[in-house]
Order: sequence, then structure tokens, then C-alpha cells
Amino acid sequence: VGEDEEEWSIPDDDGYAEAYQMLQEEASLLREELATEVVLKTESWEREARAVEQLAVLESEIEGWKERFKEKEEECLVKERDYERLRTSREEKMGLKQKQLIMEERVKLEEEKELFRDEVEDAQEIL
Repeated sequence: VGEDEEEWSIPDDDGYAEAYQMLQEEASLLREELATEVVLKTESWEREARAVEQLAVLESEIEGWKERFKEKEEECLVKERDYERLRTSREEKMGLKQKQLIMEERVKLEEEKELFRDEVEDAQEIL
């Protein structure tokens, strides 16, 4: 028998029963501890699984938001181009309108000039 090993002797009936009872209590405590650990690990795994599911849902939502953001950006670019085209068109129309008004004013002034010239000629003839 090695030095580290204890020598075992067969205990008397009372000692054997007491040792057996202690081993049973320790085994029972170990089973309870093991059951508790299993429950805790199972709960932990369940929480982790729920967290992974929630993360997947959130990532999916984020992708959806990114796609909607990209769509809105494209819509804004289209609207900006449309606005610029309308503004340019409006400015061109206003420019044409201004030119038309200027031309009308020029024609009117030419007519007034002719009338005034006629009046001046008439006045010169009278004198």
C-alpha cells in the first residue's frame, strides 16, 4: 500500500451505515448542485439564443432602414434635379418674357419717336 493511500478497514455496522449515509447526503448535494448548474446553463443558453434571434431581427431591420434610406436619397436627388430643371426653365421663360416686354417697350418707343418726329416736322412746316 502506498504512503498517500489510507488503509481501509471494514467498519462496524454502525460506522458503515454512518459513512454510507454521509456519502448519500454528499451525493444528493452534488446532484442538486449539478441540477442547479444544468438549469443555470440551460437558462443561459436560452437567453443567448434569444439574444442571437433578437440580434438577427435587429440586423434585418437595420438592412431595411439602410435600403429605405438609399431609396429616399435617390428620391431626393431626383427631386433636386427636377427642381433645378424647373427653376432653369422658369428663368428661361422669365427671360423670354422680359425680352418680349423689352421688345414691346422698344416698339412703343419707336412709335412714340415717329409720332414726335411727325409733330416736329409739322411744327417746322408751320413755322
